[in-house]
Amino acid sequence: MAEELARIHGYDNIEAKMPKIFMQAPFKNYERKLETDVRNIISSSLAMSEVSNYSFVGEEQLKILGVDDSGYIKIANPITSNHTMLRQSLATNLFGNVKKNQAKFDSIKIFEIGKVYLNIDSDLKKTNDNDENLPLQEKRLGILFAGDKTEIYLDMKGAISHLIASLGLGSCKFCSREKIYYWSNERYMTEIRISDKVVGIINVLDSRVARKMGIKKEVAMAELYMPELLKLVETKGEIVYRQTDKYPAMQRDLAFVLDESITYESIKQEIQGFHEFITSVDLFDEYHGDKLGESKKSLAFHVTYSADKTLESKEVDEIQAKLLKHFKEKFEATIRDF
Repeated sequence: MAEELARIHGYDNIEAKMPKIFMQAPFKNYERKLETDVRNIISSSLAMSEVSNYSFVGEEQLKILGVDDSGYIKIANPITSNHTMLRQSLATNLFGNVKKNQAKFDSIKIFEIGKVYLNIDSDLKKTNDNDENLPLQEKRLGILFAGDKTEIYLDMKGAISHLIASLGLGSCKFCSREKIYYWSNERYMTEIRISDKVVGIINVLDSRVARKMGIKKEVAMAELYMPELLKLVETKGEIVYRQTDKYPAMQRDLAFVLDESITYESIKQEIQGFHEFITSVDLFDEYHGDKLGESKKSLAFHVTYSADKTLESKEVDEIQAKLLKHFKEKFEATIRDF
């Protein structure tokens, strides 16, 4: 019909126009962007290989790791005996990757982004007809290092620090934690914290458990919580670039002994706001030990001074002395001397 009307009206009488196409910017999926950024950082900067495992585990796997499977979600019709439950950690199958590949490589560096399934209700309904909720599905990032050297735990901490910094989240803290996993070496159980929020954990596979699994290498395993990282990425704001300082900066190190109840963030903000010449404050060490006394901790910072002039050492030393006096009065802080 339209063609007939155009022919009767005359094709030459119809003005030629480009069709109108209304374009709209695509919806920003911040979760997907975070996953892409994490993959790019880990695969390129850290030269690691990505793996993709099944979301299932078996009773025998968990038994060797000393994990109680009573809280796991059982599969109604499992295909094999190794796939009878939904996983609650990425570690189980990543250990399996090491066992299968250890004979082929001197060192193994792998990571996986995948879901774990916790036996608690989420906000999602099973169907529209009832009030039952689906189990909570949480996305996590698993990073595993396996090799023959004992410094593998330190390598893992370095990789995590690099990832956090590359995501624009600044620095992270590594704090000791109470034992959660039977398979973990008690000396290396660590929480990963950003602004006093726990975003993940690091564990080293205990040698006796490794032997039961047939693993002959040292293994360090980190598991980070993607929802927590996403919250921090969304609230960090845009990266703002500033001109390089015209005059050279000066750096001083400060190590305070404080009460454990005082947070890292409050100390950092107090230092940054103390003087206009203090341009950056970075935590580089946290220490807990008998030498400090009960309920005490030590926080060590790199403090950078810069101004629109060349600073003299005497000038910076005076500010530093006033800063120490201020912290002694406000926080009852002392300088760590060992």
